[in-house]
Amino acid sequence: MSFTATQDNLTHSIDQLADGTEHPHSARRSPSNNLFNAQFLKAHTCNKFSDFGHFVAAGFPDTDFESIPDAKWNRWIKQNTNFATWNDMKSAALKAYMAGRLTFQ
Repeated sequence: MSFTATQDNLTHSIDQLADGTEHPHSARRSPSNNLFNAQFLKAHTCNKFSDFGHFVAAGFPDTDFESIPDAKWNRWIKQNTNFATWNDMKSAALKAYMAGRLTFQ
């Protein structure tokens, strides 16, 4: 297997984890609680939220995560976290998750 193929597989796996989806090009799905755990949410929402479901419900009660318009979701992220966009938040969560999972010997 070439380095490029391995890198592509890793990128695909990371995209799946970050999006919480099985298919990275499908509609937005509810993300993994592994990425948006209590520690991450508390740190980036000024201790307002420790559960991703509560974070979503606070801004969009009675709305499925997948049906929230992107512009409204990004505005909610900007107003209630220290991130400018959903992509910024996902990237930071993924970095934190990977840093906690990787160990070098």
